Amino acid sequence: MAHYRLFKLVLAPAVIVLAGVIGGLLFKQQEARAADTLVRYTDVPGTIPSSLFTVTATTYDGLNSYAITAEKVASTQSAYADVSYARFAFAGAVNVKIKASSGSIGDYSISPIHEGIQPIIDAADNSMTITLSNPGNARERPIRLIVHKNYSLADEKLFLLADPLEENAPQPGQSGVYDVTDYGADKTGATNARSAIQAAIQAVSDAGGGILYFPNGKYKTGGLLMKSNVTLYLESGALIQGTGVDTDFARVPGTNSAYALIGFPDVSHAGIMGRGVIDGAGASMTRSLRLVYTFNSDHIDIRDVYFRNSGKWTVHFAGSEDIVGRNYKIINDPLPSTDGTDPDNSVRVAIDGIFEYTHDDAIAVKASRYYGAVGATQDVTISNSVFWTMKSGIKIGSEILDNVSGVTFSNNDIVFSDRVMAIYANGTATISDIEFINNRSEKVSDEYKKMLVHFSTSYDNNEYGFGHIDGVRVTNHTAYYPSPALSEVKGYDSTRGIANVTFTDLVVNGAKVTEANKGGTFKLPFNSYTSNVTFASTTPVPLEVRVEAEDMTLAGYSIETQTSASGGKMIKATGAATATYASAAPAGTYDIVVTYYDENDGSSPMSVSLNGTVIDAWIANQNLGSASPNAATRVMRTILGVALQPGDTILLQSEANGGEGGRIDCMDLIPR
Repeated sequence: MAHYRLFKLVLAPAVIVLAGVIGGLLFKQQEARAADTLVRYTDVPGTIPSSLFTVTATTYDGLNSYAITAEKVASTQSAYADVSYARFAFAGAVNVKIKASSGSIGDYSISPIHEGIQPIIDAADNSMTITLSNPGNARERPIRLIVHKNYSLADEKLFLLADPLEENAPQPGQSGVYDVTDYGADKTGATNARSAIQAAIQAVSDAGGGILYFPNGKYKTGGLLMKSNVTLYLESGALIQGTGVDTDFARVPGTNSAYALIGFPDVSHAGIMGRGVIDGAGASMTRSLRLVYTFNSDHIDIRDVYFRNSGKWTVHFAGSEDIVGRNYKIINDPLPSTDGTDPDNSVRVAIDGIFEYTHDDAIAVKASRYYGAVGATQDVTISNSVFWTMKSGIKIGSEILDNVSGVTFSNNDIVFSDRVMAIYANGTATISDIEFINNRSEKVSDEYKKMLVHFSTSYDNNEYGFGHIDGVRVTNHTAYYPSPALSEVKGYDSTRGIANVTFTDLVVNGAKVTEANKGGTFKLPFNSYTSNVTFASTTPVPLEVRVEAEDMTLAGYSIETQTSASGGKMIKATGAATATYASAAPAGTYDIVVTYYDENDGSSPMSVSLNGTVIDAWIANQNLGSASPNAATRVMRTILGVALQPGDTILLQSEANGGEGGRIDCMDLIPR
């Protein structure tokens, strides 16, 4: 529950009732789920488990349970702690237990906040348990969670990466599936397998194309060059790892000086897929090594795999078209210049459902002309993804030597960044028709620029010149916290300025940014080379409201004094009790947050109903180390995305059980 302390709670009116009809509701939810299924991935060779975190996943029906390795990715940078990640696939629902070997698990939060994950803390075991649900369809989005200690860079983080089940995975022996070991590739990691792997890629291409299958094992290799109609498939325990030796990597053909672990030069209809790991060993090299580099290629599909330890921009799509990137994961040693994904001089690029932890920009859409690629960058979408970066989260630039247009960032969570949204026109071209829609951001660092928004045609001194920005729309962005520095929109001069930027429904720290209050978020005034920057709201700006439980209409509750409670009071059930609240707020969508007490001396049923229909139900049965209502046992329950109308009735219901009094402190409605 720790991460709900991070909210600035906002409540809007409706009528709410706490109710505890748990059994029927849970059964209905189970009937709507796919069968509970859990797939534990095979650990790749050389896996080093985290010494801090252990992870156990159990199907909701309790029939299957596995220890899931929290695999460590070591940091070579003293300012940043190691990270670890736990990976598996599931359908239906699973309970995931995360245990810390030291410190207090209660000090950790779970992001993205938007997911509304409700951990159950067991203080005696120093563990938290969360429940994840997934209908089991491979087209459903993956679940990407970050367990962190108040966004600290100096403390180890855990990435919980839960995939949908894999559908129609290729198998050796099937028509069109070729086993790389049949071509002599060493899967023990004892020797450099590059020659054998390259020969296998060529053989599959010569046979008309197909899938080159990497069984579980370690494949040490220098630079590989893909061929048309060939897809690499990595089994979950397969590791393709760079040798870490500069001379094992040649320049990707056709480029000036690009080096990559896997290059796609002049290739059509090729890709990488599977649940295995690709590791660049980038810190071992002086040469800047990308993990994936496409050049003058088309119809490239990268999905599901795990990328680690790049030495440069991790996935770089240059001078290419018709690119799909879906559900891949990037976890880098935080070296400088390790961007996550860079669409560059490319068109029709669709990136969806990815996860990135990296030092440099998470997403940087460019038109750099690096290494020989030329042409406009157009029709790029980045959606449904989760990012943690020490630089910019979702960015266009800095290198813009050809026009960039038609770029959309949609429904992404930028959990940590130095700048959340950035556009830099470093170059002589124009950036236009850019949309940021339905994104969310959390912590903005205090290390460098420290901004929520930075749009500039005068960004730093640069060798490329200064371009033009025209037509940017930021719609329905939620920043859970303010940035340390004011945001900036700044043109360079009269011919290289910024025009037509619209912010609609921009929410910062719970409040809408409007024409009247924009100075609290942006540097003002905008300079004379910046024109038509507007702020709009499509709905009334909601007021912050909190409803104290003791002020609701009560039946079966008594009012008690409690110093840890909001307003100094709480309510206690004497049996089955209800608290009702009637609304007068504007129509809208809200997160409902109920603050209650969860002592360890009983199991109190609780529920929330809207207009007579139960919308959430749970049991207050956590062990938070105390049988008394106090600050340690005061917790929150959040119900996401509830549509409310004036006059709606919200009913809260709880029931005393054992020494547990079904105590409730207050209720907040957070407008979305």
